Amino acid sequence: MMLVKGSHRFNVEASGGGRNHRNFNVGGSVHGEYDLYRSRGGTRVVASGGVAHGATRIDGKTYKGRPQGSVGIGVEIPIGKGR
Repeated sequence: MMLVKGSHRFNVEASGGGRNHRNFNVGGSVHGEYDLYRSRGGTRVVASGGVAHGATRIDGKTYKGRPQGSVGIGVEIPIGKGR
């Protein structure tokens, strides 16, 4: 049994596109993961969380919802011997 100290990953993404200032779409997200446990065989218990938000403008009218968030705990079990 091996406890992992401070192994984390995160990413930030943004995207957008459009024709002009009255017609466009933009969005972005942030996601992070933290290893709670890692075995010698590669099995991991991972806590993760993220948030995403986007907006669209069509003919000068803006549409945007509330930001979407997520949290979770997962188990990753390696299968086979990858090389």
